[in-house]
Amino acid sequence: MASYTKEERQARKDYAKNRSIIEVAEGLGMELVRSGRDFRWKEHDSMVLSPEKNLWNWFSQHKGGDTIALVQEIRQVSFNQAVEFINDGNYQEAATEVQTKETFSNYLEPYEKPFEEGRAYLKDVRGLSDETIDFFYDQGAMTQADAKIGDAIVPVIVFKTLDHTGQMVGGNLQGIVENRELYQKHGYFKGIMRNSNGFNGFSVDIGKPERLIFAESPIDLMSYYELHKDQLENVRLVSMDGLKEAIIGTNLVRLESELQGRRIADQWLSADSHPLDDAVKNGYFSDGKHGDIITLVVDNDEGGHEFINSLRDKGVGLVADLPPEKPGEIKQDWNDVLKASKFDNQEIQEEEILPATETDQGLHNQIEDTKKAPEHSQEQIKKERTSLYMGSLQPEAEGSPAPEVTEATSFERSVTRRPTVSSRYINISIKDGLKSRKTHKRRSVSESDLSKLIGMVEGFKMLLFSIEMNWLILQ
Repeated sequence: MASYTKEERQARKDYAKNRSIIEVAEGLGMELVRSGRDFRWKEHDSMVLSPEKNLWNWFSQHKGGDTIALVQEIRQVSFNQAVEFINDGNYQEAATEVQTKETFSNYLEPYEKPFEEGRAYLKDVRGLSDETIDFFYDQGAMTQADAKIGDAIVPVIVFKTLDHTGQMVGGNLQGIVENRELYQKHGYFKGIMRNSNGFNGFSVDIGKPERLIFAESPIDLMSYYELHKDQLENVRLVSMDGLKEAIIGTNLVRLESELQGRRIADQWLSADSHPLDDAVKNGYFSDGKHGDIITLVVDNDEGGHEFINSLRDKGVGLVADLPPEKPGEIKQDWNDVLKASKFDNQEIQEEEILPATETDQGLHNQIEDTKKAPEHSQEQIKKERTSLYMGSLQPEAEGSPAPEVTEATSFERSVTRRPTVSSRYINISIKDGLKSRKTHKRRSVSESDLSKLIGMVEGFKMLLFSIEMNWLILQ
């Protein structure tokens, strides 16, 4: 390969990037089919080439880029070899001028606010604990600010992207006020700050990092941390803001540089670099080496599985730690798992056995209500079951018959006028109709359940008979 000065190398790179991506694709032997303003590769129609932007995107493979990246992908060559290929060809300049990206600046800094609404959102909506929120906040990884979105001012959490020097080079925005009319998919605004660096990602360190964990979003990352913090040590947690190979590659280079005690080479600090591809080509993952450095904790859905498979097919060694599947759901992320675990813990606490100071009398009252008032409507039965779940029968023992004598005895007052305390409820339902509890754990009555219920009722009858006999003897 010829030797060039630094200025000549830059000129050849700029020339290659500014060639028409359609002509370069045809020069690679790719058969293109027009699709509106864009073109699709006939062999793989999920690859779209845009002549207006002079870029390509292979959606099914989560890949994309400029003309140089296209040559690298199709010919499986290095960056420099791709530049040589394009310079050696006879390709016209792209019809549109390639815009130079502006440098990032934290334009939201003057509008930062105390982290109050942001904390409330993370706790109440996302189920995160104060301990987890404080861990990320104390590392300077996030703040709250007012952002101008269109014509509206929207309060947001800013998840900061910091480079290896600690400088802020981007940010991920999460709205904290629900607006279903404007944001129908999620209910909350989601976005990225202008001119954000797209290859670093939001991250925090635990100890001295020796490996990397990648999630799709900052909140998924925080949720994974909360669920696994007791097992996490010497690790860097990184959000990819989706499924981005570039963020994995940049953070891998950064980690290796830190472990070896050397400065990151400038060639890895630009959007034009492809460190993950180069790591594979240079044998970094060969023979099972470094197979535990990268852990992906992405969503358990089709996109997550495809992303993992595409990396493994490329030769990237990794560990996949996906959220458990949930029956009937096509997607599950780590925040879903966290919120479900919080709900289950709350449910267990609600179902603890209540004090039994008046349980026997309460049970007597419930049976008496059933025996003496068969005319109860189905709606009344539903009301009683609802009240039972809340911890007592109805406040005034509604539905009980009036006493048959004008002056009630102390025993009669005890069994007809006191609110009762329920026994621990049984989480069952009758066929598929009225449910005892609206949770994913509910089920229909089985023969075993019915046998238990019948046994309990018979026991209650015996208890009632004993109490009535004792009362009669006392009379």
